[in-house]
Amino acid sequence: MARTAKGQKKSNARMAVESAVLEYLHDANIEFESTREIALPVNKEGKVNVSELSKAVGLTEGQRKNHLYKDDDILFEINRHAIIQGLLPINQARHEGYTNENASHKLAMSRKRAKKSDDQLVEVQSQNEKLLIELKKKQAKIEQLVACIEEYYRTGTMPYMLEIH
Repeated sequence: MARTAKGQKKSNARMAVESAVLEYLHDANIEFESTREIALPVNKEGKVNVSELSKAVGLTEGQRKNHLYKDDDILFEINRHAIIQGLLPINQARHEGYTNENASHKLAMSRKRAKKSDDQLVEVQSQNEKLLIELKKKQAKIEQLVACIEEYYRTGTMPYMLEIH
């Protein structure tokens, strides 16, 4: 059996609920990272709708009441993911400090990755433009050479070629 933050033993049922919720949160976080759209159920107050979340996870009413609301570790993870997605945490006063710090760090890292990706995209686009210009020059040169060869076969004399740089 696992132990809670307070050192109490967790039942197998509570560990199963925790595992299911963590898997759901992980998938929601991946979806959020890729779409930048909130992937958690939201209530009118802009907080995670825990009832809808428990339904999405597939928890029974008993599991939700007996395990989800009573496990600080699960609530902490829900709040952490809520803040990352720009939602208000549930039971805000209980987990405010660490959760805000962790979410702020993750948001900063996400913005840094996005900036780096944007910079790399600009560099690749610039390189592509240079390559396209070079390709067009080479194609023009090839067309000129083909015309010169065709003229030679037709007339037997080599025409004067213009230089293309």
